[in-house]
Amino acid sequence: MRRLLSEGRVDEVESMAASGTVEAKARLAEYYAQHGQWEKATSIAASRPTPHLVELLRLVVDPGEMPLDAAVNVWRVRMLAREEEAFQHVIDALIERGQADHALGVLRAAAGTPPAWRRLDWPEWYLRLSLLLREERVVEALAMGDEDMVHWLVPVLAERGHIEALRVLMRPGKTGFALQLARALATRGRLDEAIAIMMERIDADEQNAYEWTIELLVELGEANRALRLRRKRGYKLRSPVDTSDFQLARLLDEQGRHEEAIDVLRHKGGAPTQLADLLAGVGRMDEAMMVLDGAQHTVRAKSVSDKLAEHQAALLARYGRLRELRDRAANGRPEHREIMRSHLTHAQAAAADRR
Repeated sequence: MRRLLSEGRVDEVESMAASGTVEAKARLAEYYAQHGQWEKATSIAASRPTPHLVELLRLVVDPGEMPLDAAVNVWRVRMLAREEEAFQHVIDALIERGQADHALGVLRAAAGTPPAWRRLDWPEWYLRLSLLLREERVVEALAMGDEDMVHWLVPVLAERGHIEALRVLMRPGKTGFALQLARALATRGRLDEAIAIMMERIDADEQNAYEWTIELLVELGEANRALRLRRKRGYKLRSPVDTSDFQLARLLDEQGRHEEAIDVLRHKGGAPTQLADLLAGVGRMDEAMMVLDGAQHTVRAKSVSDKLAEHQAALLARYGRLRELRDRAANGRPEHREIMRSHLTHAQAAAADRR
């Protein structure tokens, strides 16, 4: 959207904003303010009224050259678009001007009695939460975490390192919460504690526990631990979106452990291009081609089959296997011969340029 606006294609972003896209509204608000179109900046309709947010913004926003109402609306729309930068700017301004306690009071009065936080719109709720955490008033922040809102609270607590507060929110079956706590611990060098928390979820046979723990270990560069956990996992049923094997193979490859990476993917079956790249990288091009040929025979969608053929042709060209590429262009699968011919032409032209 910023690129469209920089190119003067304002009408396209206005069309997005008209359909209710809050990110487009935020970018337009900034654009109008930068170009002195105060009335337009003021008139951008937010999806919700957020009256208490408006009240607080009027206390701390520095309008500069533009009218105060326009400046307030620019910041309000940006906060509705959930821009962390906008929230932090407003929080800093409230604290610098000694308005933090007043802001918390306004938002507390508007919220009603816990756990009825629905009376606060999301930006007001998040502003109150962030202010409480900035002021280290963690108990009050925890009180805002009702069942509907707690999924917003957990990552904020994790980012700010409130370990004990995160422990309070842990519940059986909330594997995602446990992962947030484990990441927060690992970031602070408490790796064994982090892994122990996730192993408890594995022992309880919680959904996604294995894959998320392996992914955490990969993020931390702990390839050996990830491999041991993968072996322990065995052939337990996996979700269709499990990417832990792909990520582990990538880490092993980056560490120069190419054969182990190949072994991980060899038994996965869902990453033919990644496996083919690994095989080609260690000189096993014939196996790489067999992997991609086999994958093409198993997929039904033409678009997927074409992408596999593109990858196959690119690998042959990259490693100078022009004779095989020429043979596939002439005698390979009829629906992919044109793809092979195209890559062959480009490879021959590149070779001629090098000469």
